[in-house]
Amino acid sequence: MKLNTLFIWLIGIALMATMAQTAAVESQLELANAYNAQVIQYYQQGQLKQALPLAEQVFKIRAKILGAKHPDTLTGMKNLALIYQNLGRLSEALLLNENGYRLTKEVLGEKHPDTLRNLNNLAGIYKELGRLSDALPLFEKGYRLRKEVLGKNHPSTLTSLNNLATTYQNLGRNDEALPLFEKGYRLSQEVLGEKHPTSLLILNNLATVYQSLGNFSEVLPLSVKSYHFHKKVLGNLHPKTIESLLSLATIYQDLGRFNMALLLSEKGYRLSQEVLGEKHPDTLTSLNNFALIYQDLGRLSEALPLFVKSYRFHKKALGNQHSKTLEIQMTLVTIYQELGLFNMALLLSEKNSHLFQKVLGEKHIHTLTSQSILAFSYQKLGRFSEALSLYEKGYRLSQEVLGEKHPNTLASLNNLAGIYQDLGRLSDALPLFEKGYRFHKKVLGNQHPKTIESLLILASLYQDLGRFNMALLLSEKGYRLSQEVLGEKHPNTLASLNNLAGIYQDLGRLSEALPLSEKDYRLSQEVLGEKHPSTLTSMTNLAVIYQTLGRLSDALSLSEQSYRLSKEALGEKHPNTLHSLSNLASAYSKLEDYDKAFGFCSKKC
Repeated sequence: MKLNTLFIWLIGIALMATMAQTAAVESQLELANAYNAQVIQYYQQGQLKQALPLAEQVFKIRAKILGAKHPDTLTGMKNLALIYQNLGRLSEALLLNENGYRLTKEVLGEKHPDTLRNLNNLAGIYKELGRLSDALPLFEKGYRLRKEVLGKNHPSTLTSLNNLATTYQNLGRNDEALPLFEKGYRLSQEVLGEKHPTSLLILNNLATVYQSLGNFSEVLPLSVKSYHFHKKVLGNLHPKTIESLLSLATIYQDLGRFNMALLLSEKGYRLSQEVLGEKHPDTLTSLNNFALIYQDLGRLSEALPLFVKSYRFHKKALGNQHSKTLEIQMTLVTIYQELGLFNMALLLSEKNSHLFQKVLGEKHIHTLTSQSILAFSYQKLGRFSEALSLYEKGYRLSQEVLGEKHPNTLASLNNLAGIYQDLGRLSDALPLFEKGYRFHKKVLGNQHPKTIESLLILASLYQDLGRFNMALLLSEKGYRLSQEVLGEKHPNTLASLNNLAGIYQDLGRLSEALPLSEKDYRLSQEVLGEKHPSTLTSMTNLAVIYQTLGRLSDALSLSEQSYRLSKEALGEKHPNTLHSLSNLASAYSKLEDYDKAFGFCSKKC
């Protein structure tokens, strides 16, 4: 009897221990679920740093108690990977995504919806890392399997189709991206309706590919339609509506309609602040876009503090080495360059290039862009050997990573040719500019803005070579195409008009140069404002023509105005300000006012 009592007592103890252990396990899992709810809340609010430690705890608890292959553990792993990705900790995100895809494939099979979702996430992280050649086959596989398992009209299949098209677009393969976007939008309209969020996303992306192709007659109505539908379906204050509004602003920006772009961008930034908060990643993106429009308008003194604010907030919210922080830092460098602050630009650019290489690797598209901007700083400071080395490396890596005909590779080719031009190695520059123009025509078409820009760059080289008739022929063609494609008042058209006037001037055909230069100055004032760097250049060029024609009082008046406005807009020591000062000294010299001429000349020195 005593033995039986002891046995029962031992069983009771064991049972109580088991129950206590079970209660502890359940308590831990409940804690993980509570943490997970907080993670989702923080994530939706853009508070990624607050979400991270909780997401790490969720994954740790579930992995320990439920095992690595349990669905809840895999969900925790996926959420943690997403937070790492958004924080720019891409190597950690990649490791989790690779493990997540492998484990779901083992547990659920290759064709299970969760496995396909993880395959899509893995492809996405490769894409963000700039490893497009690794991302593309995964997106292709994901789209193929979703079509097979779910059918071509399933919303997840349409998402895969959109992701595949976007990857082709990132690879510069716009001709392959376009029919996929068109197919995706058509199917999404049929299946989900034209006002469904997925349809609106694909519509927005379709607009961007038209934008990349330079087909502005198509892109604007699509973008306007997308914004109106977002407002109607989701409301004026929904984050996706604000995102659509900001996309529309960039279309107007590309069209050279800067005042409309500025109006929409200001509205988007204000709404983003109200809805998401000042430090939300999407608000910071809208702030950056807002600053970019001021930059395009030449209102650099207004753009600079916005970029500085954006950079400071990005550093605080995302960290010093996040790719978004580095992108803002890179844009800040370009502002310093435009302000003529090349030493400051160089210091920041060297740091930016180093961090991009460290975080994303030397072959990432952002790293290549950063290297190109660093090379430009060296170029402007007369450190040509260092600039040349970077441009050559950038072109070689762009060819290797993106292919010879990718738009970024073509930009690298033009940069390399440009440094040869600055070095006076015109015979080396010419075949590169000719190759760049030929490839632009082949890849983007004869009327794409980038092709026209390439044509005008080639014309400028012929001008430097003294082959003025060839330069004139190309410049006239470029100006005509720019008028047709972009309109008479687009900044690119005005730049081509200014170049055309310059060639007539070099040919001594001043009676033809003068009306073109006057038109360029008048339209630049109207479109860009009197203090825009391009307007100031137009003013200076017109003053030179007046001076050559002997209209000295007109030349003096413009030269004085140009110097005064350049000082106000760009600063006293900016190269453009010093150039306008030199022209002013020349105007006084022509008027035989040698005291003033000498005074201004001494000031320049």
